[in-house]
Amino acid sequence: MNPEKRGHVRVKVRVPIELTPEGSEAPLRNETADLSVRGCYIEMLFTLPVSTQVRVSLQAGGSTILTTGKVVTRDQNVGNGIEFTSMTDKDRETIRQFIDGVVAQEKKDHSAG
Repeated sequence: MNPEKRGHVRVKVRVPIELTPEGSEAPLRNETADLSVRGCYIEMLFTLPVSTQVRVSLQAGGSTILTTGKVVTRDQNVGNGIEFTSMTDKDRETIRQFIDGVVAQEKKDHSAG
């Protein structure tokens, strides 16, 4: 049995991200703890409530990805899981290629070690 229930590869990678909660103009600047084509996890002390809608700006592979998302998990004083809810096919492919590159680099590093 595979303990990983997600349908998409999730990699531990830190990339710059900005979340702007619905009704706010001030973005929360942070880094991802992990990333997939469907969402990410962000470690943060002051977490957002589940179901909060956010605008997302994410840096991946030299590109800026703009999308919307919603908070799907909240670990008090630890972080939030964000599901991407509206992303162009082009941006999704950019993230997929970025993740594939991270996975390939991890395999290369692991085999070299």
